[in-house]
Amino acid sequence: MISDLIQKAWLKRKDYIEKNKINTFRLIIKEELNLPIAVDIYQNLERKIAILQIYQPDIDQKALRNLKEILKVKFDISEFFEKKRYKVEKKDIFGGNLKEEAEEMIIEEYGQKFIINLNNYLDTGLFLDHRETRKMVKDFCEEFVKKNNRKATILNLFAYTGSFSVYACKGGAEMTHTVDLSKTYCDWARRNLDLNKCPSDKNWIYKMDSFEFFKYAEKKGLSFDLIIIDPPTFARNKSINFSVQRDHKKLILEASKLLKNGGKIIFSNNCLDFILARDLREKFRITNIQKKTIPIDFYIEEKDLDLSGFRESTFINQIHNAFLIER
Repeated sequence: MISDLIQKAWLKRKDYIEKNKINTFRLIIKEELNLPIAVDIYQNLERKIAILQIYQPDIDQKALRNLKEILKVKFDISEFFEKKRYKVEKKDIFGGNLKEEAEEMIIEEYGQKFIINLNNYLDTGLFLDHRETRKMVKDFCEEFVKKNNRKATILNLFAYTGSFSVYACKGGAEMTHTVDLSKTYCDWARRNLDLNKCPSDKNWIYKMDSFEFFKYAEKKGLSFDLIIIDPPTFARNKSINFSVQRDHKKLILEASKLLKNGGKIIFSNNCLDFILARDLREKFRITNIQKKTIPIDFYIEEKDLDLSGFRESTFINQIHNAFLIER
């Protein structure tokens, strides 16, 4: 049964994966597998590995062994890494083990290269569900030059490992500004930018809270053609507790002050019961772009869409929300 379910999932994805030469993707979603496990494939010329996203502690071990054997045979998988997507004891590292030496590999996505950490963190350094959103940013930069006879300036907030900035740089952006509060992620973003030959004098990185950056940008007179905002559902630092549901209105309003004429915001998050503040529509034209940003390997079945709404359940396996915000 597991073999049949995997084959069915692969056939749904096969044309998309092969046509776009995608080598890093979600092979099967837990709802498709009928097990609390999702399978992600990461591959380059040297390695082909599977990351098993495990959502419950009481996994049927026989089923898990069968799954690995099927993946070895059908997809030539040689290595497996397991991510614990459930609460574990405090003595454990959530989803990884920082005491181990980092297991890294470089993968390619639509021509861009990224450093992946397979074992130390719950996430690998690249959110696969935003593959098409990243491509949208590159396309924006390429089209911007044609329409405006100048290159775009990009701001990437809550930037994680800087993947949106890499796409913007490779799309021909004049400048990218990458903002994240974590030194680890800022360093990782710099490595990704360097890997893609994005010069540091045109691709700046700020170890800074996003609201702190707004004040800095205002003082420096910075403004942007595109702002990408992809915050976590919750975040906490020394003095601030952030909630995307509570704070997104303030976040968008403050970011909009930095937009150039005709500038746009791509706003996304993975809070699945998220409701966009309705009074934002009085200031902005807002389009739900979730249908364009969630790739085929991350949804099971497309429902009827009402793109004018703000709380439609777009997919059975909805993984993120995404909106295009314009004045």
